[in-house]
Amino acid sequence: RPQQDRVVGKLQSTALKTHCIVQNGQYFLRDVQSGSKTFCLRRGIIGPLLASSVDGHCLVMFETNLLHQLPFASAARSPDSVALTYGTDSLRYGDLTLQIEQFAARLAALDLPRAARVAVYLEKCPEAVIAYFGAAAAGCVFVPINPLLKPAQVRHILLDCGAQCLVTSAQRLSLLAIEFTDNTSLEAIIVTDIKASEALPPLPLPIHAWDEMDITAPSSPHRIIDTDVAAIFYTSGSTGKPKGVVLSHRNLVAGAKSVASYLENHAGDTLLAAVPL
Repeated sequence: RPQQDRVVGKLQSTALKTHCIVQNGQYFLRDVQSGSKTFCLRRGIIGPLLASSVDGHCLVMFETNLLHQLPFASAARSPDSVALTYGTDSLRYGDLTLQIEQFAARLAALDLPRAARVAVYLEKCPEAVIAYFGAAAAGCVFVPINPLLKPAQVRHILLDCGAQCLVTSAQRLSLLAIEFTDNTSLEAIIVTDIKASEALPPLPLPIHAWDEMDITAPSSPHRIIDTDVAAIFYTSGSTGKPKGVVLSHRNLVAGAKSVASYLENHAGDTLLAAVPL
């Protein structure tokens, strides 16, 4: 095991001459015989690595026991492949994982505790996906809120789950402003479109811009295991108040792998999100 084992996770290798090296803050496996180098992503996110040697080449397989490890494993295999398409814009896996890391750092800068609830009240957009995986990477619990819900229903969810951070747009926050007259557990609000948010009414909570939060401050990510809560999904509330369903990292990863297996999905597939994320 390399000296960096405590940082990148457990490294198991059948190659006697495979070294783990650090270069510009990034982790690589280098096969000493061939000199080839395999990108292992930035530290603290991807988790355990499994390495083996076949015909003198170092092969790496990323374990995906935690939800946020899924896009990072895809980025390791093919960073230039398209991960998301939104209108005419596309986001590649390499860029997506970088933004996930940056959002996780933003949450860490807010000094949120482990398993803090991060509510995401957005339309289907890249920022919503980044917020989900970023919250999971930061050791928080993301709470998707259906963008079609009314302000009173949104406030119920915020109170019921004890949300400490809300990620939303300026327009949606304006609609919710009246619901903040009473005390909630919220400590911070992150607005995705800061230019529009300049016209927001004053609120008794700090408002942070998506792109202007400090992501350079050092922080220690919360330790996460697969049985930790990753998300709380709420029902539509059509027959009463919305009710939360608690899911662990293990639940979500197993579900994703199961669906991908029986649908026989492969890397070349494009999946349409026709329902709220």
